[in-house]
Amino acid sequence: MGRPLRTTIVFSFTLSLLCGCAVRSSNHSAAASGLTAPSVSYLQHSTDAVQRLQEWYKPSTGLYETTGWWNSANAITVLADYARTSKSAQYNATFANTFTEAQKTNPGFINKFYDDEGWWALV
Repeated sequence: MGRPLRTTIVFSFTLSLLCGCAVRSSNHSAAASGLTAPSVSYLQHSTDAVQRLQEWYKPSTGLYETTGWWNSANAITVLADYARTSKSAQYNATFANTFTEAQKTNPGFINKFYDDEGWWALV
């Protein structure tokens, strides 16, 4: 998979999260929370996308396979957006691991490219 395609996939995940993804708590039914069928559908698609994204996550590095340094920052941002939007704590261990392990690649998330650092700053 080429770099532009990977970037497109990561940004597609972000877009799917931001395009009307309504949330519901896990202890309420969709009907009881007032969510419409499209809202439930957006949430399910977002959940599916994030689960697929996590298949590329490497706990040993805290980064995503084949995506490189700055693309991993984008993926973590997507994961954080999903966690916030869905009110899920499921990926808290992933965040903690990334902020520990990824710094072994570039201490303090600093490298020779300001734009790379900027993506990590947005996380």
